[in-house]
Amino acid sequence: MMAEYVLKEQCKMFGDGLVDERQSMHLMKNDKNTNVLTHLPEQFGIEELRSIKGNTFSDNTLTQIISRWRKDGWIEKVAKGK
Repeated sequence: MMAEYVLKEQCKMFGDGLVDERQSMHLMKNDKNTNVLTHLPEQFGIEELRSIKGNTFSDNTLTQIISRWRKDGWIEKVAKGK
């Protein structure tokens, strides 16, 4: 009974923050491109991404990856092509 009460109170106090953190970590962990992002320089363009991902990916695919990263707030555009 006491453990149930403590757990219930912890969920009330920290629940939203823990859920948000878990969801953001879940998104980062499950994205196969996250590891690639960690290997890129601070400012990069499609050519730097291609050098890590390989030549088998089209410009369109690499652009979509970059667009998703921007949409998810992982990166921001600092200049044309960077």
